[in-house]
Amino acid sequence: MTSMRRDDVIWTVVVTLIAVTINPILKVLGLLPADVFQNLGISFPGQPQIVFGPLMAFLLLALFLKTGKAMVFPVIGFLRALSLSFVFPANVEHKRHFARCDRCRRGSGAAAE
Repeated sequence: MTSMRRDDVIWTVVVTLIAVTINPILKVLGLLPADVFQNLGISFPGQPQIVFGPLMAFLLLALFLKTGKAMVFPVIGFLRALSLSFVFPANVEHKRHFARCDRCRRGSGAAAE
């Protein structure tokens, strides 16, 4: 196996840092797309992925083309998913539904009826 050149390592580190830190930083600043849209009265599942999905796809594809290493996809993707799990610890839509739905609060649907 060939080792990565220095500029390939730098590219990998930069893309990894962007992928892992963009959502936590925006969350701290209150500029996370889900928060911004929710303040405008617009809310639907998957907003961060819709906003940052194309950006991450472009960065990962550029990194793959630069380094030629296919492992950038699962490794950086896993690290990004791990960082997102700390930004969004629970599914807010499910919490809202659970709070409104009497059937869900009593237990599973058919067993509670």
